[in-house]
Amino acid sequence: MPIGGYINIAQVYIDKRDMFSNLKYTLNFLIKEGSVIRTIKYREDSENLIEIKDNDDLQLPTEWNYLMIEITGEAFQIEGDFSLTVFNENGFYGFLYDIEWEGILNDGDSSDVHLITEELLRVLIKLYNYTKYNYCLVGHELEIEIHPNELQRVIEDPDVMPVSIVEKNNLLEVYYGNYSIDGITEQEKKRKSIKI
Repeated sequence: MPIGGYINIAQVYIDKRDMFSNLKYTLNFLIKEGSVIRTIKYREDSENLIEIKDNDDLQLPTEWNYLMIEITGEAFQIEGDFSLTVFNENGFYGFLYDIEWEGILNDGDSSDVHLITEELLRVLIKLYNYTKYNYCLVGHELEIEIHPNELQRVIEDPDVMPVSIVEKNNLLEVYYGNYSIDGITEQEKKRKSIKI
């Protein structure tokens, strides 16, 4: 089990027209689940970093070339804060959550990594009802780099992604790879379908 590092959640969309709305839906969901927006950091240009604290009314900048939001961990039932960074890629975009291991693990105990995985999945499945993402990935040290059209090829290799959530035919398909979200602990390769 890694002592440092992050668990990441990659929440990805293909239609860029809805980026601002999906960000607001996501943040409103996290707030509804008990989290608080601590800080919004953004750049309108390559020079100046602007920081907004205590943003209770969720006023987001409308234009940016970098946007990162620090959020308290209650929505995921974790200690401490996590960050959500917006990535705008060629043909798709996504929100990358960075959650420190120390906020998830009890005294560095890796025995509950499967329970942690299921709790994160519970929240992400519930989130889908608020914002219809194309897919979510959960794992160790992930990035927003896989176009939604390429995801199926990636999840077919059970050694690549620990956990993937994809909508198919009015179901959420959850794929578990051979290794858990810590990248080390083995887990049973399986797929489960959830009616939405």
